[in-house]
Amino acid sequence: MSNSKKIIGSIVAGATLGVGIYGYMHLSKPEITEANSKSQYVNSVAELKEEPIIGAKMFKANDNYGSLSGTIVKTGEVENSITEVVIAQPDRYYVKFIPNSNDKDVYFEAVNDGKSVQIKEDKGQIVESNPFPTQSIRESQNLKENKKDDNEVKLNLNGTFLPIGNVNEMLHPEMYVQSVFRRGDMNVLGEEKYLERDVTVIEISNAQLKIGDRQKFWIDNKTGIVLKTVLYDDDDEVQSQYFESIEFNNKKNTGTFKLFK
Repeated sequence: MSNSKKIIGSIVAGATLGVGIYGYMHLSKPEITEANSKSQYVNSVAELKEEPIIGAKMFKANDNYGSLSGTIVKTGEVENSITEVVIAQPDRYYVKFIPNSNDKDVYFEAVNDGKSVQIKEDKGQIVESNPFPTQSIRESQNLKENKKDDNEVKLNLNGTFLPIGNVNEMLHPEMYVQSVFRRGDMNVLGEEKYLERDVTVIEISNAQLKIGDRQKFWIDNKTGIVLKTVLYDDDDEVQSQYFESIEFNNKKNTGTFKLFK
């Protein structure tokens, strides 16, 4: 199987199953309570919500902007990748994914016009699918409809969960809150500037990370979007993912979200 087919195969699988699997694995865990001493979580949702940048922004990122466009770079893998994205809330997007920044002629695209999703591989083949739901996974799966749990992280993907690019946690930062932020020691390092925007820098350590021993996040103060994240092993940077450029509330032509065919 060619590299192109391998890549598009994994992309389509992710587009078809990614949210369902992620939602099931992360949202159908046993309920976390104060009395549950076997919980894998260190930080409760209530504790995290006390930090303004998390409670007011990261949990509600979709509500904090109308549209954005930007370019995200991921380093530290075999090849650095580039993801270009345009999003209009609640359920339209265009994304272009370049798996290897040294070979920009090979790329994949996906578009959601609010009704349908199409993924186009580098050879031009188009795969169609239904958009992911605009409501939270919990609501869409009708799991425990009548039960409220203040210690549960609900993902509000708002129809903008991208099937390619591997950047969803940056755009939907409650995914990071559900995972890394709840499993490690959190330290708010302060505020600084990134891409001429005010950001809050948070470091998470002892979170049983797959790579490295700590992770830092540069979080946009206005929206809660993760503008940059870096994984460290001791003092060495082992992997990073960051917006190279970003623009909020841009007036992009609606033609950006036209289906490929």
